Amino acid sequence: MSTSITIIDNQKVKYTGIFNLGDLYLHLHDWLVAQKFEVNEIKYNEKIKDAMRSFEIKWEAVREVDEYSKYKVSTIFIIEIEDVEAEDEDGKKKKMQKGKAEIYVTATLILDKEDTWEATPYIKFVKTFYEKYLYKSTIETMKEELYAHSTNYLNEIKAYLNLYRF
Repeated sequence: MSTSITIIDNQKVKYTGIFNLGDLYLHLHDWLVAQKFEVNEIKYNEKIKDAMRSFEIKWEAVREVDEYSKYKVSTIFIIEIEDVEAEDEDGKKKKMQKGKAEIYVTATLILDKEDTWEATPYIKFVKTFYEKYLYKSTIETMKEELYAHSTNYLNEIKAYLNLYRF
């Protein structure tokens, strides 16, 4: 069984106000792709009740690090919105959404990504030895790199929604 090391666990970004859901969706997807992640939409639920729409969207973004390891960044969007007409920065009226959004991010480092080191007890022992002694410094470097990617992703979400607090 693959070894999973959680770097960031369900870090939440919460926003209430006016935003453009389509632009947010594309911006975050493009940001992950620019960081060389392959983004897969695992879940997309939309419910409509009167003027309100609610969404539950789940992404899994995966990036291969080497033959043995990969990064996985999971994003869950829980959004309740209604369409409104608002002015953008240029003063033009534009269709946007008003409501609340909660975005949860989990980042995981996965070792032995293809479960090739689990066949026999001897190979499992070799895997443990490899991860504990030979690959240890590489694992620490990957943890730091994934933490940096994850916090940059969270900062990108906050920056898009203008949520910086000083």
